[in-house]
Amino acid sequence: MLFKFLQDPHVVKLFDILESNSIEARFVGGIVRDELLYTVKPSPDYDLAAAYDIQDLSSILEQNGIHCITTNIAYKTIIAIIDNTKFEITELREDKMCDGRACETVSTGDFSMDAMRRDFTINALYLDRNGQVYDYCGAIENGDLQNRLIRFIGDPEQRIREDYLRILRYYRFCAIYNDVSCMYGTVISATKHGIRNLSAERILSELSKILQAQYCLTTMKQMYDDGIFEEILCSIKKDILDRVEQNDWLRLSVDAKLYMLFGASGISEVKPSRKTQKYMNLLEASMNDNLEYIYYKYGIDVAIDVAILKKYMTESMEFYRITPQDCGIEPINFSKKLERCERWYVARGYDASRSECIDFIKKLP
Repeated sequence: MLFKFLQDPHVVKLFDILESNSIEARFVGGIVRDELLYTVKPSPDYDLAAAYDIQDLSSILEQNGIHCITTNIAYKTIIAIIDNTKFEITELREDKMCDGRACETVSTGDFSMDAMRRDFTINALYLDRNGQVYDYCGAIENGDLQNRLIRFIGDPEQRIREDYLRILRYYRFCAIYNDVSCMYGTVISATKHGIRNLSAERILSELSKILQAQYCLTTMKQMYDDGIFEEILCSIKKDILDRVEQNDWLRLSVDAKLYMLFGASGISEVKPSRKTQKYMNLLEASMNDNLEYIYYKYGIDVAIDVAILKKYMTESMEFYRITPQDCGIEPINFSKKLERCERWYVARGYDASRSECIDFIKKLP
């Protein structure tokens, strides 16, 4: 039976309150899409759209004993919490003014207008409490959902120019649903420079979500071919991306994937969090350590990350085969010089040639 979650006591309680106050609300987006594809996550995201003033809706829920987080109420969104189950509820909206980074919105009472402001057809599926699906943009009718095609609603170039983050969102959904159609290559080529207008935080957030997706390895290669990383101002290690095996890739943590592809300093342009930067620095510092020691000191998850990183990254480290004779110097303190070379090599993004490494070592005091 589809939509079993509609029988969840928390869902029933929420809709009983809404209906008793003549508030029409429907589930929207991922929870509906994933149910129809039989790919529901263990802890699904309960996103709802409501045809009601969000401030008044928050007050009604609070009066009925439901705590609401109103941090984003200025964006017409609240989070209602019922026994630790979270429901993100957003007032129906319509886009008015868009500048490439965000859109000014106005309230609407029309679900179809709310659907038209969404980015992809499979994101514009709505579901009421009775199990009725509303497909305003043809995701089901045109086969996008069944064929797992990520298709923009309306004119794709216009939608991207409204918010350039939609380019990265497009790749994220391709990585989730294994869409390899590449149907928007020309449009993305014409608009990708707009990515530079986005904040570093938004870029890194979306990039991290891409790296969590099952099919992101294929998508990352497509992003490289499309020149996306040039716009993000990150230099990616394409050779590693080509060599890494899917099973190894899926076992890596997101931060380890970032380290593998960009290096500890390679994503500084997109301002990683302190936690991410600290972990990437730890990985870098552990690359020459014994795995048993890493497991003892940091635990199994770190040991797995380092083991996989060693498998692929050390293959490209040419300086490991450099000898004192290659450099024309005495072997005294050579190991320390080699270690300094390694740190320089990593900081450069693993792109120094063997001869450049030798020249670096020769110049060391």
